[in-house]
Amino acid sequence: VHHTHKFNDLASSTPAIDATGIYWMQQRGEHVVIEAFAHDGRPRWEVDLGPYASQHGLGSSPAVWNGLVIVPLENDGPSRVVALDAATGAERWSLARETNLTAYATPLVLDGPRPIVVLASTAHGIAGVDATNGRLLWEQKCLPRRAVSSPVLCGGRVLATCGAGNGDNLLAAVRLPDVSTDAVPTPGTVPAPPIDWTLDKSVAPYVPTPLVTPQGLFLWSDRGVVTSVEEATGEIRWRGRVGGNYFASPVSLGDAVLGISTDGEMVLVGTGAEFAILGQRALEEVVRATPAVADGRLIVRTEKALMALSLATE
Repeated sequence: VHHTHKFNDLASSTPAIDATGIYWMQQRGEHVVIEAFAHDGRPRWEVDLGPYASQHGLGSSPAVWNGLVIVPLENDGPSRVVALDAATGAERWSLARETNLTAYATPLVLDGPRPIVVLASTAHGIAGVDATNGRLLWEQKCLPRRAVSSPVLCGGRVLATCGAGNGDNLLAAVRLPDVSTDAVPTPGTVPAPPIDWTLDKSVAPYVPTPLVTPQGLFLWSDRGVVTSVEEATGEIRWRGRVGGNYFASPVSLGDAVLGISTDGEMVLVGTGAEFAILGQRALEEVVRATPAVADGRLIVRTEKALMALSLATE
């Protein structure tokens, strides 16, 4: 019997999708396996990625970019990040990582002349990797505790959080380096970009990922406090309590931000100059997954069901 956290299971990863397929990870015994399917459900390939050791079980998810499936495997045992060919499952590159607390952050891919995979973990902090070959370009070791939420791009900065169950959380905003296509770090050295600002446990979330919208940066804490933050400085614009406990990350809905508590309470908060709760609705289901927004619907995965809720207003 493989141990997981009481709120986790062996197939908690979020699938990644591109024009040709669907890619999802699961834990089978002591190993992690990733599978690829066509959009009609036909199996395409399967790869055993080897042993995975973690106190809480698997929780990270793959990212897809330009024919690559990028898989983070930063766990309590031998760790790496690997890129697989999306068409065949063959390994295209692999980057060894130091072993520390298992990280659950999903990679962030920044496209450009030199595309970068941004990773977040305790062992390496916030790091940038060349998406084409897996070469480490820069890293800022600024995450002293477990990384669960995923890194996000916010202006010219990359934001990531770390924390613990006791609420000792930290958010760091690292200035994104200007990495040209021909720049190669000196052997044996890796540049450390500056930290522009940080936020402590009074504001920083642990599990929910920060949300960047056209109206600004919003943080939805695990314990039901929503904070509007000035992107450039980290200055707090306003804070307000909505109540509840949260694993799901907030999503943007026009001029509002939506969060869903573990008890299934949907809360809509405005993005204006002052804190305002715009609406609430109880789903009466346990929710630990971030909802998706598509085609005028909110897709919610609960503990027992998959729901599609219309976003149309009467």
